[in-house]
Amino acid sequence: MELLWVQIVKSVRGLDGGKDCAIVIALMLFFVSRLATYLAFGLLESGDSSGYIEFADMILRDQAYPAFDLYNTRVPGYSIVILLHKLLFGDAWRLTLYIFQCSLTFISSVCVYQIAQYLVRKRWVSFFSAFSYAFSIQMFLDGVVLADSIYTSLLIISIWFALCLRAMWPGRFLLAGIVLAFAFLFRESTLYLLFPISVFLSFAAWEDGKDRMRKGMQIVGGIAIIVAPVLGLNELIKAYHDKNYGIPAVTTGGKTVYWIALSTPYLSFFPEIFAGDDPVDQIYREEVGGFSPWDVYAATQKVFNLNSRLQKDLGYSEYEISQLGQHKYFEVMSRYPMAIGLIIGFNVRPTTVFGVFQPFQNILMLDALKTGDHSLWKTRFVFLEIFDQGKYQLLPIFLLLMCVRLINLAIFSCFAVFPFIIFRKIWRCHEIGVIGVSTGMVGLWLFYAGVWGIFALIHTEPRYLSAANISVSIIGLSVISSFLSSRKITAKTN
Repeated sequence: MELLWVQIVKSVRGLDGGKDCAIVIALMLFFVSRLATYLAFGLLESGDSSGYIEFADMILRDQAYPAFDLYNTRVPGYSIVILLHKLLFGDAWRLTLYIFQCSLTFISSVCVYQIAQYLVRKRWVSFFSAFSYAFSIQMFLDGVVLADSIYTSLLIISIWFALCLRAMWPGRFLLAGIVLAFAFLFRESTLYLLFPISVFLSFAAWEDGKDRMRKGMQIVGGIAIIVAPVLGLNELIKAYHDKNYGIPAVTTGGKTVYWIALSTPYLSFFPEIFAGDDPVDQIYREEVGGFSPWDVYAATQKVFNLNSRLQKDLGYSEYEISQLGQHKYFEVMSRYPMAIGLIIGFNVRPTTVFGVFQPFQNILMLDALKTGDHSLWKTRFVFLEIFDQGKYQLLPIFLLLMCVRLINLAIFSCFAVFPFIIFRKIWRCHEIGVIGVSTGMVGLWLFYAGVWGIFALIHTEPRYLSAANISVSIIGLSVISSFLSSRKITAKTN
């Protein structure tokens, strides 16, 4: 932690001996925005917040482990953080938790800056990458009782440990692995994200040299050290439950995740999937079927009713429901590949693009949570309010949101064409380094593709991609920087 603090101080001072006004302004904007949002909204709760708070209260009542053993709770990490704040600060726990989440976001923003510096070595790209991350959907997550704010910060800090502390081998990999193990306690999906994280770090650590065999062995050893704490913790949890209950642990997410994918509205185009006489198929048709394929919310809202019916009518346990959903999902994957394509298509949403930088949308979303009025939750909702309801006073807000969206679209478009730039250079037999693209940049692009692909197979929300969004900003801005540099060179030669 002392090493991390030293790096933060160096980044805040800047590379010009503390004379950079941009860093000072960015710091002021960060702290002022977080203070203003707390004074305006406080720390809010969303639909998923109650599960974390109730779990923390169960621990206070000495009922947590029985509840956890019944597989009705979320993973314990975030609830333990809430518990600690309640024990240490009493009724002020919301304020202190908000400060804690914002502090971790600030630290991870500095980490984003240094990760970008490591990969791109262009200061303005690094600066705006960190700035966009601080005012991405992460700003909204800081103001809500959800695990995602801390979880995203832990993922980025872990990558920073593995990437930027180059003098500490193999200690930096062990630190990264320990932080990832903590992240695993906040979201069980960390287990699946080990692959794209490992791919990114492998590409980033690779350097051209004579002794490639030795370099490759170092990378393999480093990745093994990183993933070992997460895999070890997972096995310990499984062993505990196998010993005491004879079955693995199942959280709320584990119980519903495959059923959420199978309840994608577009699957109504494949009615034969649940057309059998099996009681499970019948309950599915009663609880999930019969909705419009364009109603993107109806299916997921019915999953909980489906789980309840499976328990009540057929006597399935939480674990059996989870295994049944997993079996059915992979059966659909093998027999109806087009259906899986529709699930992925359903998860290709504009909000996953525009969450990279959305300072004003964050404020509207926080206001919607506080007031319960979701008419301005999304940009298209604002559009409908103006042109359907005649609320033309919202037009300046809409234009501001659209300007930010255009910035996001430009950055994401440059990120999306990055592979074509690489292929073009390879086709022309040019060195990739000519345009400042390292193997680490390729790994960073694959990191986003891997994270998005994993969630797209099941269920995607913008907050799930908060950590991966740094790939979009770093690569997108780097491509823009390379384009502007080439234009300057062309102008000088002419």
